[in-house]
Amino acid sequence: MNTKMENTRRSQRTPKPKRDHSVKQKGKNVCKTTTNGPTAENATICKKQATRKSRKLGTFTIDCSVINGENRIELEDFKSYLQGKIKVGRKRNDKRVKVEKQDEKILIHADVFIEKKYIKYLTKLFLKERKLNNFIRVVNGKRSYSLNYFCKESQ
Repeated sequence: MNTKMENTRRSQRTPKPKRDHSVKQKGKNVCKTTTNGPTAENATICKKQATRKSRKLGTFTIDCSVINGENRIELEDFKSYLQGKIKVGRKRNDKRVKVEKQDEKILIHADVFIEKKYIKYLTKLFLKERKLNNFIRVVNGKRSYSLNYFCKESQ
């Protein structure tokens, strides 16, 4: 019984009037929108305000100089591993991400946003597959990582 009463009450309600959502900035209405959407004259301003802050794109480096002295890992294998595993938009082998080997460093150039911890995650996966995760750790830097040994035993 109660549900039928509630349904009839809902149907008898009057629709809410359209609201004027305006954002005031320094005394001016910057973006006037109604429930239907922005007005034509201010549509471009609203789109600019809605965009997120620009994310940092660029290069990441993985310094392998410490462990490369003993030839624990092949840098070409590491480079090809990263090239094959980095996903952008759920797809691998994206042309906007380039992986290069330079001396004893791996450089990752990205034209799209890639999280720094994702690079660390892939590096740890590589070490785990090679069973080196018990000996080598990934150390954080500003825009880079370095691969170091855990505490070396004094001889």
